[in-house]
Amino acid sequence: MRAVIGRLFGHTCTIRAYTGEGARGAQYATAVTEKCRLNEARRFAPTAGASEVLAETVIYMRAAAVCPARSKVTVNNREWTVIRSIPRNGGSLPTPAHLEVTLT
Repeated sequence: MRAVIGRLFGHTCTIRAYTGEGARGAQYATAVTEKCRLNEARRFAPTAGASEVLAETVIYMRAAAVCPARSKVTVNNREWTVIRSIPRNGGSLPTPAHLEVTLT
């Protein structure tokens, strides 16, 4: 299964995970690099506050990746803000566990 996941994740992204607010505004962790799959398509997506926004892109990465809402993600020299990230687990189905990250 690991070889299949490696072929699915053909892009590389840089994540600066949101850690909270500080005296100078939003604070982010040190940037980390993750392999991912990029799906650029506009769609409406609910936010953590139950409102809907227009999402520009969805990326998929390994299940253990850390990418909370309000994090900054860069793929192909474009930076997006995370709307939400949802862990997906196929359970007994032949679907690999992964993290679905919606960006705007």
